[in-house]
This record gives sequence, C-alpha cells and structure tokens, in this order.
Amino acid sequence: MKKRVFAFLLVLVMVLAIPAYGAQPRALQIYPSLSFSGETAICGVRVIGNNTTDEISAVIELWNGNRKLESWSVDGTYYINFSDNASVTQGESYVLKVYVTINDVSKPVVSTSGVCPRD
Repeated sequence: MKKRVFAFLLVLVMVLAIPAYGAQPRALQIYPSLSFSGETAICGVRVIGNNTTDEISAVIELWNGNRKLESWSVDGTYYINFSDNASVTQGESYVLKVYVTINDVSKPVVSTSGVCPRD
C-alpha cells in the first residue's frame, strides 16, 4: 500500500511540475521575403499576431541605398499575407523594410536584403 501511495505522489508531483505551455501567449511573427526574377523584385511579408483579435497594420518599403522605390500599406486582423512586385536594376542591392503596428503599438522594424542577380 505504501508503494502505491508513494508512486501516486511521485506521478502527481511530476505532472504539477510540467509548465502549462498551452496557456502562454503566442509570439508575434513577422516574415519578410525578397527575391528577384529578371528586373523584377518580388516583395512579400507574412505577419501573424499574438491573438486572433489583434489589429495589424504594416508598411512595407523597398529601398535601393537611400532611395525609396516602393511603399505599400496593408491592414488585417490576426494575419497579413502580402506580395507585390517592383521594377529593379540587375546587379543592384535592395532592402525590404517592414514597419508593423499591432493594436496601435509599434514593433521593431524587420528587414531583409538582397542583390538582383545579373542574367
């Protein structure tokens, strides 16, 4: 009988020691993408909020050095999936910057960069 009580208490302690991962909030996810096809930049952004009620706004900018080539604004609830194209020059470097606001709170800028290859 003592062995059963000890085993039960041991299992109970182990179960209570496991953190409740399902109860923790989901982390904001921002995924920019920049690829090239000839003289076209394919600019993409996926944003996934913390909660299904999150109001998300994103401003996406394509830069060549200190020159802004394109700018897009996108809004959504919980999820944004954006893609658009821009004309670029082969052999030049580009940066795609993403400015995200969730529930009127600005988040740090996320960016990605690449060089348009020469054919």
